[in-house]
Amino acid sequence: MSIRPMNKRSPKDLPSNRELPSKRHGRFLEFVDETPFVLLGIMVLGAYVGLVALVSFVEFVALIGFELNLVKGANGWWDILYFNFMTILTVGYGDLSPLGFGKVLSSLLALAGVGLFAGGVSLLTIKALRPSAHTIVFSKYAYYCKREQRFLIIFLNTSVARLESCTISSYFKLGRDWSVKPAIASPFLTKAVQTFFIDEHPMADISERLTDGDCLRVCVAGNLLGSEVAETAQYKPDEIIIIENRDLLASHEPFWHPDFKDEEFAKMFHYRPAGAKSLQEQFGLR
Repeated sequence: MSIRPMNKRSPKDLPSNRELPSKRHGRFLEFVDETPFVLLGIMVLGAYVGLVALVSFVEFVALIGFELNLVKGANGWWDILYFNFMTILTVGYGDLSPLGFGKVLSSLLALAGVGLFAGGVSLLTIKALRPSAHTIVFSKYAYYCKREQRFLIIFLNTSVARLESCTISSYFKLGRDWSVKPAIASPFLTKAVQTFFIDEHPMADISERLTDGDCLRVCVAGNLLGSEVAETAQYKPDEIIIIENRDLLASHEPFWHPDFKDEEFAKMFHYRPAGAKSLQEQFGLR
């Protein structure tokens, strides 16, 4: 029995992800994230009104300037405007109808209306279901606890629901080395302020190797009502505050019942005790 050789694909036929794209991806989702829901709705409505106004203007000019009636039964601007709104909304009461070239305009307007409806519903659905970009908010500062010799982070789940199946990953750049630790897994995170120990580093090692370009990076990810949420933070040496131990942060009542507008809560969330130094100040970095 002879065995047929397998067809070999040339390198040119193989898929490749090594070519530079012509532009960055994700701009649409970035736009959706940054634009308020009401403004998106106004933009969709504005597209409808703009198209109707444009077509109505063409038909009105044809009627007034050239005595060419493109809408049967229309006696002026308001009749033409009404007809085109019924057309783009695909209602079609039948009291007015297109004539001549107006049939082409009405067909294009109806197609545009269907496309705008589908696109508008999709856009608003994405906005409604997509979690806010500020679901997870980090404190302005990270902390280095001298007693535990570990970094500590503070963050808040600002949504009305708890985050489930959460992970907290981090790494600390010290000198030229990136120190990557296993991610911390948590079944869920409540709406209260969260404080977590992450990387462990001896103070002596930090004092010997710390440079101005070093930083601590953190990512918190979880599931919010079926949608994935993730937020990152980067802390430079001047944003990492040295404190004695975690106990200084453990007993503050606002952490458990946060009122976002309360100045006391904001003060505790961005906690920096009087006289506390940052890593930059402690080790004389410029």
